[in-house]
Amino acid sequence: MQLEYDLPGMLVERVSEDRWLAGDRAIYLNFRLRRADDPAAAGAPLRLLYDFQRGELYINSPLQLWRAPDYQGGNPGRNWLTDGEFQSVLTSIEP
Repeated sequence: MQLEYDLPGMLVERVSEDRWLAGDRAIYLNFRLRRADDPAAAGAPLRLLYDFQRGELYINSPLQLWRAPDYQGGNPGRNWLTDGEFQSVLTSIEP
């Protein structure tokens, strides 16, 4: 499998974990990103969970990616979760 990420100004430093959940209904990705214009900078974590069946995307990261404008309308931070909130959603999909 080959994945390509279109993240303007960011590079994927490494993928720490990737797995399919709930009978392949959802995917969980845990990776580190760093700014493309600063190769010496430390990377920042980004955890992403996408439920294909429900069309729901959840993100946990200190980065501001995808927060504005909100592609789904409404609250720009609505799918951005704290560590605890993200873990709760992850546990509810794959107990």
